[in-house]
Amino acid sequence: MTTPVPTDSPAARIAFYERKFQLGEDMDAVLEQCFKERKDLASAVGVVFNCLARHLAPEVMFLRTFNEELVMTTYTWGVVLEVLAKNQNDLFQVASPTRKTAPGMVWFAIPLDMAGETVGCMGLGFAAGSLTVTDQQMFELMNVAAEELDSYFYGIQDNRRKHEFILEVQRSLASRNLSLAITTSIGILLRTVPIQDLLLLYFDEDLAGRPRPLYLVFRDGQKLFDAETAPLAPLDRILGAMVPGVFPENDVLAPVFPLGSTVETLSLAGSSEPARIGRLVINPAEGAAFSIFNRELLQVFAESLRQRLVDFNRERTLLRGNFSPEVTTRLLEFRDYRSRFLASRTAEIGLLVVDICGFSKVSEVLMPTPDRLSSFIDGWSAGVLDIIFREGGSLDKMVGDSLVALFGPPFYDTPVAETVARMMRAALAIRSFSREFYRRPEFRDLQAQDLIKTMGVAIGLNHCQVHVGLMGPTRALTAIGMGMVDTLRLQDAARRDEILVTPVVKEHAEAAQPGLWTFSGPHSVEGKAGSRPLACYRLTL
Repeated sequence: MTTPVPTDSPAARIAFYERKFQLGEDMDAVLEQCFKERKDLASAVGVVFNCLARHLAPEVMFLRTFNEELVMTTYTWGVVLEVLAKNQNDLFQVASPTRKTAPGMVWFAIPLDMAGETVGCMGLGFAAGSLTVTDQQMFELMNVAAEELDSYFYGIQDNRRKHEFILEVQRSLASRNLSLAITTSIGILLRTVPIQDLLLLYFDEDLAGRPRPLYLVFRDGQKLFDAETAPLAPLDRILGAMVPGVFPENDVLAPVFPLGSTVETLSLAGSSEPARIGRLVINPAEGAAFSIFNRELLQVFAESLRQRLVDFNRERTLLRGNFSPEVTTRLLEFRDYRSRFLASRTAEIGLLVVDICGFSKVSEVLMPTPDRLSSFIDGWSAGVLDIIFREGGSLDKMVGDSLVALFGPPFYDTPVAETVARMMRAALAIRSFSREFYRRPEFRDLQAQDLIKTMGVAIGLNHCQVHVGLMGPTRALTAIGMGMVDTLRLQDAARRDEILVTPVVKEHAEAAQPGLWTFSGPHSVEGKAGSRPLACYRLTL
């Protein structure tokens, strides 16, 4: 059946152009309103159907596109989807404008695409004989609507792809193994964005807490170099010549990394970080440049990676206040390390309390220059903490010139005999270190006043049951209980360079290493009025 053709007069052509213009204006307006109201796709399609119904008066309609979950979905108007799919399924796959007749109906369907990518299709069904425009004019009118829909649907897909990219990157960066997290997330980026060369520079810390530059180099999707497992010697030399904590500029990197005219450099730093955490240097695929969408993904990736490094560094810094670098690294391998290892519990652990003897007199000499007093305490406590960490202990607290260490947390996997042996070795090493520390050249004024003769350390050792873990409003690692009280009493009773231990410590030390340790005693530490005496032994080794 031939579709009636309107008179091909100038007036008719002008009227048709006005009709197309008004349809485009109305479609743009309703889609803009949908965007402002943040309508979900199903609601927005309903608004579009109403607009098309007003302008084109079809009997039935369908729109087929990807929904917010990127699942191809068919929306219908005036017909049940199951009936439409059964009778007109071929219209869902059109690759070009298509006209189809059916009993009592004529269908027009066109693909929806943007930048060469198909984002769906649209179909309108009219009662036979009801059309007032030519087939070509109908396709023109539908194309006007399609131009508005293409951008809207493509924007939904872009937003969904960006969202899925973010989720995938964040899932990969959640790995407790930082190196694995970074490598996996870069792999996701390389699968999503056309990248030829990628260099990531970032700082980690060595076991002494000093910044250590690390890097990863990728080309054509493959990891070529890794600072830890497959180093690039020229890059190592460049980084080694830099001031610690400073990244080389791109011109310095040029001899070891290609820098094309379209290279992108992203700094991994936020407004709250005074120093840069890392840097990404990226070349797009050969002969290409990054689109706006891909630039957005690069920015999203850089921010996600920056936040992961910030969180990791913050978390590590907090743990390093109590634990050695090795223990900190081991804890961070577990997502639930706080509940698994640091939750408060009742446990038998080793306790070491050390205090500087004669510190009050030293303070009187150093007090006129508080910076020297601070330097004295900082230097001594750093040395003591190194010893404690080396022997597997952790820091409970430091108050003034006193330090409390725990042996057992956070893993509680060391036998009692070994725990006691470590405490004993730590106590002896602390005593030796302190003697050497007081005689350093910077403390000649103390030595000149014979204050050195009054200085030493008083140490108390215990192995007992306490309540230990993260406690209090600051969730700080600490141990409480009568065992801690007894250990503090031992330390308080110890004279200069004495190491007092409880009977339990003596028993386990002698059983574990017969003949190595010698003790005098038992002695008794008298408490305040009404408190029980405390039996102890003096290490005489």
